[in-house]
Amino acid sequence: MNQSKLRLLVLALTMTITTSTFSAVIEVNGIYYEVFPESKTAYVPYFMDSKNRYKGDIVIPETIEYEGEIYIVSSIGKIAFKECDSITSITISGNVKNIGDGAFLNCSNLSFVKLENGIESIGNQAFMSCKGLKSINIPYTATTIGKNVFSGCSSIESVSLACPNVDNYLKQLTSLKEIIFESTVTTIEKSAFYGCSGLTSLTIPDNVTTISHYAFEKCTGIESVTIGTGLTTVGKEIFRGSNNITSVTILCANVPGSFAGKYKLSEVIFGDSVKSLADGAFQNCSAITSIVLPDSLTSIGKQAFFKCIGLTSIIIPNGVNSIGESAFYGCTSLSSITLPDSITVLNDNLLNGCSSITSITIPENVKSIQANVFTGCSSLATVISLNKNCPRTLSNIGAEPFDKDTYTNAILKVPSESVSTYQNTWPWYKFNQIDEIGENTSCIDNPHINKIYGGSIYNLEGKKVNGIKLQKGIYIRDGKKILVK
Repeated sequence: MNQSKLRLLVLALTMTITTSTFSAVIEVNGIYYEVFPESKTAYVPYFMDSKNRYKGDIVIPETIEYEGEIYIVSSIGKIAFKECDSITSITISGNVKNIGDGAFLNCSNLSFVKLENGIESIGNQAFMSCKGLKSINIPYTATTIGKNVFSGCSSIESVSLACPNVDNYLKQLTSLKEIIFESTVTTIEKSAFYGCSGLTSLTIPDNVTTISHYAFEKCTGIESVTIGTGLTTVGKEIFRGSNNITSVTILCANVPGSFAGKYKLSEVIFGDSVKSLADGAFQNCSAITSIVLPDSLTSIGKQAFFKCIGLTSIIIPNGVNSIGESAFYGCTSLSSITLPDSITVLNDNLLNGCSSITSITIPENVKSIQANVFTGCSSLATVISLNKNCPRTLSNIGAEPFDKDTYTNAILKVPSESVSTYQNTWPWYKFNQIDEIGENTSCIDNPHINKIYGGSIYNLEGKKVNGIKLQKGIYIRDGKKILVK
């Protein structure tokens, strides 16, 4: 080797030795640390006798002191406290950025964990099989959380979540009874709480904007759900297999189709900011018997109440300008429905199969009635159409709005000046009996009154009645429909 190459080799070796990282292992307050003087950082490593040495309440501080210097405790190494059965609690400061894989694996008597804000990542299986752990918190700064972090933690009853995105590291915690979503949470990811069967109630706060697919799948213990005002994006079947839900309160503007098929759902409460019901929102919710829609509502999606066979009555508020096709298809117990003045089109199969309806009022602004809207309304005895110009209907065969028996058995009531128009317009002329109603009659104005004082009162057959004592039913006063209960 020539002298030039030898000098370069010596220089390289000298630089390697000079820049190499020196470390020392020390013990502070019963905890082993490896310290790095150059970076003034420290971490908690794994040692063979850790299992027997660590006991009771463990605190990992922000800093430690060594030979007069302050060292920042920045991480906990892999399996650092593995199988330390005598540890009962652990508090980890916010200077600790990383908790290594399996750091507390199989710490069977660990019952309390506090993770302070500042922690950024929690490794795979970090707390796996900590069977005594009762509660946990995930700080806002924890953006990376590994697999099976809490798998086998069979005693966790409460979690507090501050991280913006909640992923599926809490799935299958069957003992979980309480979820606290802090104000910083915005997203619940796919299958986040899959199989958390111990949950009985669930509150989604206003700050949550997104719930992804199957987020609460097979949470079979959930009975009540409250959804806050902020929810805008909802994935597929977020409550798939969670079939014991009986009560929901929905405050967000757009009601999702997440409760379709919940056959035990009997109570639905809407906030005053609800604007729309999604397609199939409550499809096949057979336990719903009545529902109060908010005045803020503007649209009802397709099949929104499809085959809600327990539903008996509903009043659709004025302001609703769109009701999707088959919205009330097959609601066989529905005997009373009030359509809003604001509606202009009755879409296909809207009330198809509603065999308990005896009377229907078609609002004045309805200009078009689509196919099979009243098909299968076998009890229909009175049809009141308030449009003076006669609503349009489809002319093709098989697309008529009414059954043949309805034309034969029901009475059609129309404004007095429009009788001739209806008598000469298909398919209205098919009604065997077309009678007059009072002018300017509109939909129900006062749906919850018990007594009527003053004014001329008529029944739906156009006969004047005594307004002091009335039986329950629909009447006409001063050209307006009212419902007496």
